[in-house]
Amino acid sequence: MLFILVVSLIVISLAAAIVAKSLRVIGPAEIGLVNKRLARRSLPDGNPVAMQGEAGYQAGLLMPGLRFKLWPVYTVAKHPWVQVPAGELGVVIAQVGDPIEGKSREGFVFSIDLQVQIHVSDTKAPKVISMVGTMQNLVNEVLQS
Repeated sequence: MLFILVVSLIVISLAAAIVAKSLRVIGPAEIGLVNKRLARRSLPDGNPVAMQGEAGYQAGLLMPGLRFKLWPVYTVAKHPWVQVPAGELGVVIAQVGDPIEGKSREGFVFSIDLQVQIHVSDTKAPKVISMVGTMQNLVNEVLQS
């Protein structure tokens, strides 16, 4: 009888530890980046984000609040939630997969992994766009400077 009690306490303690490690509190100015450590499938070549439950960084982020992700299958890293202040325009261009090719003024070809964040206040956005023509031209101007 004592043996069953000890085993029961051990099982309950392990279950409580797993639940405690699985609960995450994501603050109001944070997001949780989920990494799945155990899965039957791995990511396809060239894709850094898991879209169909493969092992690796998951496409779905954890929003603020109390969240549950079963440990040890998942790990969660907290990151600041980037917020564009009121009155500003935020543009994010991210390259997923193979790097893009660039060319220098001297004619050298190189590859780059690209992520650009451009902040333009909403009062200046029409003037900036009228100066460069399109958002793509704005990005090109930023990359060339």
